[in-house]
Amino acid sequence: CGARPAPSVVVLSLPTRQDGRQASFAAECKQVAQVLLDWIDICSSNVGVLVSADLSHTHRSDAHLPGYTQGVGIQPFAISDEGAARTYDEAVGQWAERLDDHQLFEKAAKAANDAHSDNHLGFMVLHHLLMDHASSKNPRLLPNPDVHCLRVPMYFGMLCASFTTTPVSRL
Repeated sequence: CGARPAPSVVVLSLPTRQDGRQASFAAECKQVAQVLLDWIDICSSNVGVLVSADLSHTHRSDAHLPGYTQGVGIQPFAISDEGAARTYDEAVGQWAERLDDHQLFEKAAKAANDAHSDNHLGFMVLHHLLMDHASSKNPRLLPNPDVHCLRVPMYFGMLCASFTTTPVSRL
């Protein structure tokens, strides 16, 4: 940004597996969010952020996905039977509804490893990005987040939510 035209797409790759060490990446996630926020503050155009992350991969499924699962009701990971899978997905859903950091950084992070969640760090970066922008050079307001979908279509959980920022009017 600045003197050069802003790129139309920036891809950020985070480790997808943290093996129960999600909390140990908190400082790095905050730093990544700050770098992104600094870049957004320099940009004069609107910026969209898309985070791709999976919820739990350990729900019971009677569906069959040819070539990936080994048959009806069998998936690549152990089934948590309403344990870590439900805990993780519900905690991330509650975070997305209210941006409640306890749900994301404590409850979901604790269940993420057993739930076989991919890219919990993406949610952590997004949380910091959304919450830290209020003290940025160009502060914006966060209206209520909008959760469009929180479902378990097969053996995995799926969430679709949107978070919109709007410019603050300056007097």
